[in-house]
Amino acid sequence: MGKSIQKKDKKSFESLDKQLEKLNVQNFKVGDFVIGQHGSIYKVGKISLEEFELLSKWSEEKKWSHYGTMEWSRASTEYIKFEKTEEEYLKEAFEMILSGGLEKEENIPSVSTDLVTTHNEHVYDVQKQLQEKRNKIIILERVLERKKDKMHDIVRSLNAQVKEVMKIIGIIELYLGVNEEIVQILEGIPAPLNTALSFRQLVLHMDEEVACTEDDGVDFKNIEKFDEWIRENYKTVLPEEKGIMVLRPRREKKHYCENPLVDATLNEGNFSTYIFIRNGTNLYRIKTNQNIYPYFFPGSGEMDALLNKAEDGKWESDRTDAQDDILRYKRNVLLIQGLLDRTEVLHPLPLGLNLLDPHTYGAHVNFIYDGTDLLDDGKESYFDWLERTNKKIKRGTRIYFTGFKWDEEGRDRMAEIGYQSYSDNRYWAKPPSGLYNIERVEEVETRYGGGKEKRLVFLHKPANTVWTADFDSHDRKRSNTYYLYYDDRCMINYDEANWEQILYYTEDRVERRNYLTMLPVLKGIAVQLKEEWRWERSFRCLLKSQFDCDLTDEVINKAITWWKNKVIYKRPLKSEDAKALRMITGRVRRILKEEK
Repeated sequence: MGKSIQKKDKKSFESLDKQLEKLNVQNFKVGDFVIGQHGSIYKVGKISLEEFELLSKWSEEKKWSHYGTMEWSRASTEYIKFEKTEEEYLKEAFEMILSGGLEKEENIPSVSTDLVTTHNEHVYDVQKQLQEKRNKIIILERVLERKKDKMHDIVRSLNAQVKEVMKIIGIIELYLGVNEEIVQILEGIPAPLNTALSFRQLVLHMDEEVACTEDDGVDFKNIEKFDEWIRENYKTVLPEEKGIMVLRPRREKKHYCENPLVDATLNEGNFSTYIFIRNGTNLYRIKTNQNIYPYFFPGSGEMDALLNKAEDGKWESDRTDAQDDILRYKRNVLLIQGLLDRTEVLHPLPLGLNLLDPHTYGAHVNFIYDGTDLLDDGKESYFDWLERTNKKIKRGTRIYFTGFKWDEEGRDRMAEIGYQSYSDNRYWAKPPSGLYNIERVEEVETRYGGGKEKRLVFLHKPANTVWTADFDSHDRKRSNTYYLYYDDRCMINYDEANWEQILYYTEDRVERRNYLTMLPVLKGIAVQLKEEWRWERSFRCLLKSQFDCDLTDEVINKAITWWKNKVIYKRPLKSEDAKALRMITGRVRRILKEEK
């Protein structure tokens, strides 16, 4: 008897679950309004046994149109019938919030276990009340969310309006020079009235122009170094007698501290904008808040392309970006026009010149496209040339080495010395810059795994004292072994270096962006070559004094080349001078004898 009652109660529960499942459908009918999880309001369209259609209205003028179709089970969980107007639900929600939120827990009908087992109809009524109360709270939450989204849209609209107003204010301040700081670097005589005003397009960088590699180059903290340099070199940077160009302190950020936030804040000064003006022999540097980068004015045809994109761009983001670029270029023009109208830094000027009106330019304005319209000279890049030159390094080749930049990197390039000494003999000793011979080329596992690569080995004996385990000291006797790789940029093949190439890359403006890596190598090898040439000139004079006849350069060159290549390790003439003179003299005699 008890088991049959339990089975009956189980069937009653299953029947109740099915009823509650039907209850969740909320008796939707065609034409009812429902609200979704994100506050969107739809209209019920067609209803079938399995599917539920939603209609949406995109604007007040349009009719309801098909939005989507879904299964009943999904509709019952995601959508709730919307029986009042949005305003009525909002009013009810605000009243509930002001009264303290949801009704108290004791007002919610409770259901005992006895009722569940004996009075299913009453349980169904209680559950229905609870479901209706739950749906009501959910509707109010979704209506409030919908209202919040509308308020956000209003805020976004107001922000857009404020942004437009701030643009206008910024333009006015730009013209008035509110945030300008004018510094006269050099005082002299202004250019004549009929001198054209030239604008250079490419934005340059002060540290690259000065090309000082000490302390990682010039930065915003020591712009005075640029001022000192430009006083002597302004004709190189801005050869036009009356001209304007734009500079930044640096192209790349500089490392100031380990704190990334502080480091980024300090580097903001390195990316600020300076206007450099030459008027005859008067030089001015003007700091402005206007961000000008990478070009001062658009390239030929660029403005037409931006105007077309702003008008007919496929995407709204493309149109907005084009409009911003157009405004940026116009602001640059307005900045200079403000300088012309407010200051005398570019006077005298022709009457009626207005940079905002191209019809007034005539022969008074000249645009130099040194950024976008330059032709490639066909030369390979510095790093390509360096890689090609260094690929010829082999055993005995002389290299010019600038030194390892970081101790941490350098320690990985040093062979283990062992523990035969007590202190600094087994620790890192940094080899100085200079000429070294490659002792051998060996094949090793790649530094990055997955194969083999070649490693260059050179020796250096630091001039320091070695302390033994018995606390005795003596001068270092053994050389340390160091490793280099073909892709290292801190070395160059000295024996293959071409003087013309060295001069070209030293002076090339396009390659100047790599000055911190490039110039120490180029300037260092240039010094070594000049020093070797001076020794060689003296040696040639000494060699000629050993003979009664006039030696030709061809004979001398043959003898010197023979000496340099006599052993596998190449050597300059200044090493072993006496031996070199004796052996080269003998070689010259043999060459002269062979020619006879």
